[in-house]
Amino acid sequence: MPFIDTSFGVATVAFEGLKNIDTTTTLAPNDDTSTVFGIQAGIKWFVRPYMAISTSIGFDVSPDDIYLADDSLKDNLTRFRLGLRYYF
Repeated sequence: MPFIDTSFGVATVAFEGLKNIDTTTTLAPNDDTSTVFGIQAGIKWFVRPYMAISTSIGFDVSPDDIYLADDSLKDNLTRFRLGLRYYF
């Protein structure tokens, strides 16, 4: 069964101990609270009426640079997810 999800969240980030971040191309580390918006699309395979295995591709974006990637900070993150969903 194909699906599309959206999400909204709040993340508290702290970059303590990260000294090798390249701050010339991105903003300085933001040790604060930031909002996160996300969208996810994928497929669920039901193995029981109340349990499904899911695969999806998700994209999250934040107004602040909170995601660490390749020794720099970015404001978005794309990732592949594999999960087990339980419905009750």
